[in-house]
Amino acid sequence: MHRGVLLLSEPLFESSAWLDAVSRWSCRDRQGGGCAWYHGTWQYLRMIDLVSNPAWHHDFLCEILPGAAGELITPRVLVSGCADYSLYAHSAFALGGRAAMTTLDWCPTPLAATEWYARRAGLSRPELLLEDAVLHQPEEPYDVIVSDSFLPRFTPEAMRKLVDGWRKSLRDGGTIVTTVRIRSRSGATAGGRGSAVDEWRRRAQDSAPYWNALSTLPHAELVERVVYFAEHQERTLVYEQGDLEDILRLGGFDNVVCRLADINGKRFARIVAS
Repeated sequence: MHRGVLLLSEPLFESSAWLDAVSRWSCRDRQGGGCAWYHGTWQYLRMIDLVSNPAWHHDFLCEILPGAAGELITPRVLVSGCADYSLYAHSAFALGGRAAMTTLDWCPTPLAATEWYARRAGLSRPELLLEDAVLHQPEEPYDVIVSDSFLPRFTPEAMRKLVDGWRKSLRDGGTIVTTVRIRSRSGATAGGRGSAVDEWRRRAQDSAPYWNALSTLPHAELVERVVYFAEHQERTLVYEQGDLEDILRLGGFDNVVCRLADINGKRFARIVAS
């Protein structure tokens, strides 16, 4: 387990079922299709270690966010896009609870999860914004904007618009803190999407011996959901850290620092830009 993660508790056993139930009525439609399949399954995927998440970057957030907030007594921090409460939880923890936190997403479900977690953890309720991250224009600029594996959810053109929006939403000298998975070109082309779906199915099937100790969701349903998720998730694959650095610099960030980290067999770019 990544160092530092034990310092913060994410009650996945409890919240996975809660998020699954809530998503059935709170998820919004998008282009004629709902996103309950995504948000309702997300934490089950986390429980069998199928998807990257902010807990994998806990040490990075704890190292970088306090410095990004500087000497400000109550820094304004935006969590830009989220699948559940995790990024809010790790960011609030890294900042010692002193930040004025805002969580933004286009779907109500992760916002509800964030409020649920804040109440359960005894934290101040964050501001919750149901908006498109690309179009968001705050009345008062943020000191820090943090995201996790969010940029690949957009097309390259939309990525550039998002980064431009982030820059305009920051005060002068403000900081972006984000992570993005870096893919292998050979791995991405060998077998394509079908190969990835088969791998996810195998991983889900392999969880059978211990799954009943984690959740009341029937294991057969878990496998079905995992396969559906693998077949329907959409993302822009990123192969070079330089591509990310270029997008941020073209978006107006002059100081871009990118570290590579290998976590659970995956490579990530951990980025700080100002």
